[in-house]
Amino acid sequence: MNTNEWSTIDNTHYGKQKISNMLWSNDDILKDNVVCSGYLGLIAVLLNKDKLDNYKKEDNLKIYTNIGRLISSCRLNYDGLICFGWNKNNELVLLFKDNIVRVYSCFCEKIFVFSLDENIKNEGISYGSICEDGIIIITEKLNIYVNYGFSGTNCIKYPNVELKGKPYCVSHIDEDQLNDELNIEQNYFDTKPNNDILRLNIKNYITNTFEKKESTTQNLNSKNNVLIESKENYNIKWEQMQHNQMKQQSGARTENNGEKKNATNNINNNDNYYFNNKMHKRILIKTTAYDLNNKTDVDATEKIKTKEKQNKEKNDKKKKKNKTNNNNNNNNKELNIHLLITLCNGGFVLVNKYHYKYYDMDCSHPYINMSISKSGTILAFLADNGIIKIYLINNLNKCIEETVLDNKKTIKQIVWCGDDCLAVYIPMITPSNYIQHMLFIGGPQNQWIPYQYRHDLFLIGDLYGVKIISKEHFEYISRIRKSTFNIFSIGSCTPSAMLFYSYEKYKNGNICLDDEIRAFNNNLHIAIEECLNAATHEYDDNIINLLLKTCLFGKNFMKTNYDSKKYLLCCLFLRICMNVRKPPLDIFITAAELQYITIPTFVHYLAKRKEYFLAYRICEYAGIKTDNILIEWCKEKIEKSIELTDEQLCSAITEKIGNKKNMDYSFIAFMAAKCLRPQLATVIIQYEENKKKQIDMLLKLANYRLAIEKAILSKDIELVYMCIVNILNQEKLNANGEKELNTLLHVLNSNNNMGNMNSNNNNLNNNNNNNNNNNNNNNSNNSNSITFSKKNTEQKKTWLAYSAGFLTTDQMNSHIKFVHTSIMNNIDLLNYQKELEMKYNKKLVAGYPHKIQGLSLMKTVEYTLSIGEFLDADNIFKKFKISEPKFWRCKIHTLAKNKYFDELYNFANYRVSPIGMDYFIECVHEYGSKQLTVKLIEKNKDLNSQYKWYTKLNMKKEAEEVLKQLNSQKITSSIFQTITDAISNIR
Repeated sequence: MNTNEWSTIDNTHYGKQKISNMLWSNDDILKDNVVCSGYLGLIAVLLNKDKLDNYKKEDNLKIYTNIGRLISSCRLNYDGLICFGWNKNNELVLLFKDNIVRVYSCFCEKIFVFSLDENIKNEGISYGSICEDGIIIITEKLNIYVNYGFSGTNCIKYPNVELKGKPYCVSHIDEDQLNDELNIEQNYFDTKPNNDILRLNIKNYITNTFEKKESTTQNLNSKNNVLIESKENYNIKWEQMQHNQMKQQSGARTENNGEKKNATNNINNNDNYYFNNKMHKRILIKTTAYDLNNKTDVDATEKIKTKEKQNKEKNDKKKKKNKTNNNNNNNNKELNIHLLITLCNGGFVLVNKYHYKYYDMDCSHPYINMSISKSGTILAFLADNGIIKIYLINNLNKCIEETVLDNKKTIKQIVWCGDDCLAVYIPMITPSNYIQHMLFIGGPQNQWIPYQYRHDLFLIGDLYGVKIISKEHFEYISRIRKSTFNIFSIGSCTPSAMLFYSYEKYKNGNICLDDEIRAFNNNLHIAIEECLNAATHEYDDNIINLLLKTCLFGKNFMKTNYDSKKYLLCCLFLRICMNVRKPPLDIFITAAELQYITIPTFVHYLAKRKEYFLAYRICEYAGIKTDNILIEWCKEKIEKSIELTDEQLCSAITEKIGNKKNMDYSFIAFMAAKCLRPQLATVIIQYEENKKKQIDMLLKLANYRLAIEKAILSKDIELVYMCIVNILNQEKLNANGEKELNTLLHVLNSNNNMGNMNSNNNNLNNNNNNNNNNNNNNNSNNSNSITFSKKNTEQKKTWLAYSAGFLTTDQMNSHIKFVHTSIMNNIDLLNYQKELEMKYNKKLVAGYPHKIQGLSLMKTVEYTLSIGEFLDADNIFKKFKISEPKFWRCKIHTLAKNKYFDELYNFANYRVSPIGMDYFIECVHEYGSKQLTVKLIEKNKDLNSQYKWYTKLNMKKEAEEVLKQLNSQKITSSIFQTITDAISNIR
């Protein structure tokens, strides 16, 4: 490694390395429209019209790999193109001026084509942008719309923001990185604010790994606004109100008054400003300010520990988020895309579905460009006067650093180099009219490292650095990690450097190295870990192999046994990274980046590239479930195998998958049905273990006979009811307004053995008895079908009783008993529902008029709980003998969903829950308040569960206290066990 090329910014070293040569043609592609995707590094190039020859009909849309290898191309009519970009699934999304959105795969295959909301078309599109989760549109009337998803129209209009003109740039922010400034939540138990806000400086945020910092004293002055929901609706100018608050607080600090007095003064001042404002609006949110004047001594080692904990928590959040995305599970948390919009008159605004807030309104120069780091934690704005302002995403109220560039220079691109500094690309015209392409790396202390290039550049912000794509080379610039610096820096005497030097001498034939290694033998484990860490940030295969061999070499000299788990895990990530760099993938990614995005997410990306075999092998090698990869392969197989028959395609799928358990066969069957193969879908759905998914898919396929047969064999009355209701919904109405029941009668008549299928197969000698039973079953089923077609409750009960009469025989098997019991329970339920309906309508209970008759048993329980009739729900539980866990889960979920938190809290204290406290906490956390969640966590006696929830809620102090209790319990239990063993030995 050539350390002479390292450069220094504010005592921090940066280095540039060449990764590969570019493979594309000699054409200057980077002068065209270029966008790059996320971690796969796909590059989409849309050629300019002046380069196209209309007679040759060349492809104008080309997609390349990281190093310029052509993947696919197509000809696209892009007249009226507003914008294009990649989403999180590595699909190319194009937005056109005629309100049309086209979605392509990385192989230029058209996936979706749809039009946006008609209101957008009527207003006209002024600005568009593609983010990971949706499409951002700003109309000519300066209204903000966001289309959630990329499969169809799902537009949501955002609150009206005073833009006063077309914004220069718009970007989305990860909601997990923000604080709760725009999230309003009612506080039911505890209204004490959390004032732990730390105003960071860019010098402290960009960690200098080569300089030992002494303990410093910082003055923490911060405030927190508790947001309380009001009954009125409106939008206000947040930043102006906050500006007045800051003025009043600065004046109040000079006086020796309490915090409460200052807070009330701030509120009154805000009200005076509001009523004197030209924009007469109603107050939605009341703000209460709290001041902090605390001085704390922060040690450097404590800072490092806290930052390591924060990084671990961020990685855990990212892993959980990626895991849920890969499994296609619906998040309980509603997706709310947060937008950051620069204003044409200066400042910027943060807006989501429901609220917005202004920032930096005092700035007179508008921001013409912005960049968010790959980790989503830090933000940079570029003003038209050349000033660059840095903000932390979790604290947009304060600029933490400013740096200046020449405003006469035209900045073409600005991205983050990790979280440390900025990369700015400026094409400069020399006095001889020659364009010199300059790249500047820097920002802190206004120090910059210049790099010169001969051709156009395209910058890709990365997690730990920046990737530079030019016409000839693919390069990478990043901060030199501490481990790399300790090993390769000139004159380094760290244990890792001495170990690496000793291995080089051993490799050259020197075998007398015991004395050298004995000098740092006590720090060998530190040297090995630094070598592993340096390997995870390297691209060069030779250096990686050298560092791994150094680790193995040092392992042989350790006095104690070395725990090789970390080494093996590092090798796992490195082996995956080194294999995906090979053609045709050309994905250049380090092991540290792969560990950040997690292997399941990366494997999902590979499946999108149709590298199913490689993705499957990686899953097997890493010990990850292969279900998602197999499902993606089945989807591709069904869509592309047009020439195969249903039987051939089914045998190919079943041979590949086999009888794999916990596989989502319903999705495979859905794709088969979508590709107009209903017979294939019917065969595949037979492998589905989840009966509800299986029957639901059969109903969608209109295979009613098989669906109702599966429902009865499952002995679940809810599934039987679902089948009959679906069939009745398809029935036509006669002249009297009643269902004709042709489809239902046909289904019942075609299934002669529906009520007694197993007994007919086992009792072939009793033909007469079986025929009579079958006739009774058919009569009973026909009566049931007539029952569901009746609108009158009395007629329903009459026909149900008539249907039960056919099943009252001396020879009743289990199936007939099940149907008979279900019919009698339905009669009782209808009677009780009628009583409840009359009572509620008579008392004019909230939700009048009430229609309860015809609901299922559990739906009736949910309905009574939702309108606040808790005693009736308890009576239903006792009368119909509902299982206790099922009733508790239903009641907990319904109370939380309908915000009956007082009743839910009383219910939690009623007696010991048969299902534990976790479901209480989960439902309250999903629908309710954080304060109630904390109350329930404290009530939970399971310390392991307490520690899990405190960690999930990012309550570090409480989690540490619970962890101490767990450790003390282990100690006391071991002591008691020792005493018990000693007493038993004495006896």
